[in-house]
Amino acid sequence: NQLTVNGTASTNTWFAKIFGINQFNVSTHANACSPCSATPVDIVIAVDRTGSMCSPTGAGGTCTDLNNAKDGIRTLLSNLNPPYAQIGMLAFPPLQDTASSPCAAPYNSLGGNGYDGFDAATRGYVTDTINGNYKIAGALNPASGLYLHTVNGPAASCIQAGGNTSYSEALRQAQAELLANGRPNVPNYIVFLTDGEANIGSVYGANDPTYPQNNVDDQQPCHTAINVANQYKAAGTTIYSIGYALGNNVNCTAGAFHKRNAQNNWVACTLPTAGCYHYAGPNNESPTITSYNTLSQIASPGNFYNQPNAAQLNTIFAAIATDIGQGSSRLVDDGF
Repeated sequence: NQLTVNGTASTNTWFAKIFGINQFNVSTHANACSPCSATPVDIVIAVDRTGSMCSPTGAGGTCTDLNNAKDGIRTLLSNLNPPYAQIGMLAFPPLQDTASSPCAAPYNSLGGNGYDGFDAATRGYVTDTINGNYKIAGALNPASGLYLHTVNGPAASCIQAGGNTSYSEALRQAQAELLANGRPNVPNYIVFLTDGEANIGSVYGANDPTYPQNNVDDQQPCHTAINVANQYKAAGTTIYSIGYALGNNVNCTAGAFHKRNAQNNWVACTLPTAGCYHYAGPNNESPTITSYNTLSQIASPGNFYNQPNAAQLNTIFAAIATDIGQGSSRLVDDGF
């Protein structure tokens, strides 16, 4: 990550010509680095694992979109280096029960219906707290959580696809992880990837009527996410957002609640009714806003990346890693 430049030149003389000296030979030497390993950064990756990330499925039941996202995350890991770049990750919505998985990801105890559930004990969003264990001797560490949680596979792989999309709580959990486990006075970054519009509000609010963001998040899930992101950017966190096959002019929809009635039909319900779950409602958010516009406003200026089709994301994640590194580019004084 270092470039060394040596230069030599001859310069004509003026007064020295009196003494028969017509030129001087001069030389210079400089080093530059990018990223500069002495400049630490703390990063949290927020990856969408909703059902659409596995629809349609590829050969053998593979989750093509989710696998592409995982490949991209590994590219970012490969382009950054510990201990200076410390990285954590979360998946949204909170992970389902993977307690028996060799990946040992955090999970929420509500199980299948808990795709959009509240489990304060496990903080089900966070798969990996901020750490520098993702690399050993310059290579990805296959025993690290960040490596295990980015293993490609079918729907039954470690981080599975399922559930609805909540931008706002994913951003809150990412910032909370930076504050909880990030280092003091170190620049904070969030890398946020999603393939669909926010169609529910705060997932935690869905099952906890005392959660303060409950109603606002549900009525305006995309606008709320923009407001949350603006707060964190104002506090100094840099946010990159990646829109993955978002579609053209897809409107964000407000969240709602439903339950099974005696006839086994889904009907509207209110909390704290038993069996009342969070889901995507039928109505557009008001005022109307698209997922594309939301993602572009969530990002810090110039940090929105759009991949319009289902394809590899390696180039985008490599660009983000480079961009983070360029923020710490500088000349290095090595004594010359």
